[in-house]
Amino acid sequence: MIRGGLARWLHSPRESKDDLEGLSQSIGQLGGRLTHQLNGTEAAVKAEVLRSALAASHQVTGELANDINRMENAVVGALQHQAAVLARLETALSLMLHGLTALEARMARRLDCAMQGLAQTGDGEATQPQAAAGTGLANALTSIEEGVVKALEQQAARLDAMQQALATLPEGLSAMEVRIVRRLQGSTPIGNGDAPSLEATFVDNLAARLAVVEQASARLPNEIAATESRLNTQLGIGANQLNAAQNYILTAIAEQAGRVEALGARFDGLDKLRELDARLSALNARGVAALIARAAQHEIYPRIATPTDVPNLETQIAQFRAAAPLNVEAWEQAFRRGAEANLVTFEGNLSHDGHLGANYFRMFVNIHARGRILDIGCGPLAMPEYLRDWPVEQIAGVDPLAPFAPHPFKFVQTFAETLPWPDASFETVIIGTSLDHVYLLDRALAEIKRVLVPGGRLLVWTGLLEATEPYDPYAGVVTQPDPYHLFHPGRNWFLKLFQDDYVLIERMDSVASAELIAFERKIG
Repeated sequence: MIRGGLARWLHSPRESKDDLEGLSQSIGQLGGRLTHQLNGTEAAVKAEVLRSALAASHQVTGELANDINRMENAVVGALQHQAAVLARLETALSLMLHGLTALEARMARRLDCAMQGLAQTGDGEATQPQAAAGTGLANALTSIEEGVVKALEQQAARLDAMQQALATLPEGLSAMEVRIVRRLQGSTPIGNGDAPSLEATFVDNLAARLAVVEQASARLPNEIAATESRLNTQLGIGANQLNAAQNYILTAIAEQAGRVEALGARFDGLDKLRELDARLSALNARGVAALIARAAQHEIYPRIATPTDVPNLETQIAQFRAAAPLNVEAWEQAFRRGAEANLVTFEGNLSHDGHLGANYFRMFVNIHARGRILDIGCGPLAMPEYLRDWPVEQIAGVDPLAPFAPHPFKFVQTFAETLPWPDASFETVIIGTSLDHVYLLDRALAEIKRVLVPGGRLLVWTGLLEATEPYDPYAGVVTQPDPYHLFHPGRNWFLKLFQDDYVLIERMDSVASAELIAFERKIG
């Protein structure tokens, strides 16, 4: 019964006080009975001592009850405050994660709108606001990230303060326990056989209540650690979402910048095309005027002579090997590769209608060509695009490649180093992107000069690099610039090959770093 009463006393301070009052009443009744049994002064003295002990017990009991109530209130208040703070932190973190998700969605929509607007833009100036919008989004993301980091630092500081406050709680409880024990030890014991049992029971009750409080405080660090773990997990999720949003935005901005750059390149390309179109129009007008002028003059030229027999290609290659043995194998392999490429695609053959350079060269030929025309490297197509404005009876052509279909003009399958016509047989010689494929360049140029009449025109379409190694197949092993050539003409040496025998009439840029050059053979 006493244990049950003590248990109720521990769980209900109000009931504990009622029990103490009941105990006081019992002691009062016992004092009354003792008063009737004792006689005289001894009885009065004992009654007075009993009343003094009872008063002291009431005082100590009240003080202890007050201390315990304060201690319990302090612990409960600390736990409630911690729970409220942690709840607010978790709520704030949840709101922050929700806000980051919404922010990511809004930024994605803004970037999609910006990119759609960019794709529909018709001029270069409209791309600047789009780029500014992308920069603004990046700045906003940086600001948000700094705000989140600051909020996390504040939350971490609050948790540290709570841990420090809770770390001092066990010391406060221990000090309070010491004060309670000291007060019990200093109180006046009750002068009958029940007093020691009552005091021991009271101490046991206090110790039990203190143990409950200590257990509650001991659980606080674990609860704090668990809460911190949950917070860290949520913060990790938030950090991952923030990083994902940042990566998405940076990727989108990079894609937007790439589209802006591509759009700018497209505009640059359009400007170049407009410039080319203007140049082609002017060149075409000159070509048409030249054709009309020649038709009005009714110029009459001799017929093209019948070509003589030439050695076959294998015999000519053997002659190359005898003249310059060091590089003939590399040149022959490059020649075979080019021949195979011509069977697969027109990309290696620039004389077809779909090539802008061929149309450009056609107008150039119409301006400068005259009389009988020899096309060196006319290619395997039946009619080169740049010669379609000329009568076929005025055209002859040579090429080591057999034609896909018969040429409508006189044709001989041979290399440029061996031309099967007499001296001064042509008023015009054309070399369209083929001079960089010959093996013995000096011999090919000598043959061109031989068959061209004095005052005749040499029209060259060739790629020109700024500076290359002068080509000499006789001196040593040549370093090939690519699998299809032994050399590329360079501005530092190529034009010098013509300065002794020709006068430069016109030189203009074509497409893809190529040039169109018109020479006239010197007389005498």
